Amino acid sequence: MLLTEGANVVTVSDNGIGDINTDVGTLAFSGNVGSFYVPIALGVTKPILGTSTNPSINLVSLQVGGGSAITSSFPKRAFSKMAR
Repeated sequence: MLLTEGANVVTVSDNGIGDINTDVGTLAFSGNVGSFYVPIALGVTKPILGTSTNPSINLVSLQVGGGSAITSSFPKRAFSKMAR
């Protein structure tokens, strides 16, 4: 999960630094990103939601404060080619 405000970037990897949820496939973050306070940013993907061949991603975040814009994204590269 990437949370970005200008040059301020917070990267959270599944079960990595900043991930406050230990479930595989769920990332959760709470903290500051630049001038924003993020009480919760939550991303859910496989194996909880979707599969490698039928991907699904859900990203929800709440930000407070800040004087500009914050961007939340959830790049996921671990999917195989989707069936058609």
